[in-house]
Amino acid sequence: MKSPRNISEFILLGLSYDQNIQIFCSVLFLFSYVALLAGNLLILVSIRLSPLYHQPMYYFLSHLSSMDICYTSMVTPKLIADLQRGTKTISYGDCMLQLFAVHFFGGVEIFILTAMAFDRYAAICKPLHYVIIMNRTRCHLLVLAAWGPVIFIYLRPPTTFPEDKIFALFYTIIAPMFNPLIYTLRNLEMKKAMKKVWCPSLFPKEAHS
Repeated sequence: MKSPRNISEFILLGLSYDQNIQIFCSVLFLFSYVALLAGNLLILVSIRLSPLYHQPMYYFLSHLSSMDICYTSMVTPKLIADLQRGTKTISYGDCMLQLFAVHFFGGVEIFILTAMAFDRYAAICKPLHYVIIMNRTRCHLLVLAAWGPVIFIYLRPPTTFPEDKIFALFYTIIAPMFNPLIYTLRNLEMKKAMKKVWCPSLFPKEAHS
C-alpha cells in the first residue's frame, strides 16, 4: 500500500511569463507598497501625537491604518521579491500562514469599519433626515454593491480567469494604498494635526496648548 504524498510547496502561476512585465509589476507594486506604508505610518504617528487620538473616529482610523499595514505586509513583500527573483513556488507552511493572516486581518478590518460606521451613525446631527438620506432604493443599492463581488465570483463557472489576479491585486495592494487618502488625509482636522506634529515651528502656540 502506497503512502500518501505530502505536499511541500505550491507552484504559483504568476501574473505573466514576460520578464519585462514582471520587472514593471515589481516596480509598480514596490511603489504602491511604499506609498501605503508611508501614508498609514503618517496617519498613525499624527493621530497618536495629537489630541485627536481621544476622539472615537480617529481612534478607529489609527487601528484601521494598523490593519492595512498588517494585511498588505503579509502578501506584498513576497510578491515583489518573487517577481524580482523569478521565483514561482511557495512552501506549504508559508501558504497557510498567508491564507490565515489575510483572512484574520481582513476580518478585523471589517469589524473596524463596522465600528466606524456605527460611530458615524451615533454622531448624526440631523436624525430626522435619516429616513430621506437612507431611503429604500439607496439601501438596496448598498446591499447589492456589498454582495455583488461575492455573487460574481461564486455564480460563474468554476474555471480560472485572468481577472482573478486583478481582483486579488486590487484587494491586497491597490485598495489599501488609497485608504489613507480616502479616510483620513482629506480630513481638515487630520491635516491640522499633521501640521502641528510635523511642523511645530509653524504653530508654536497651538503645539503647547
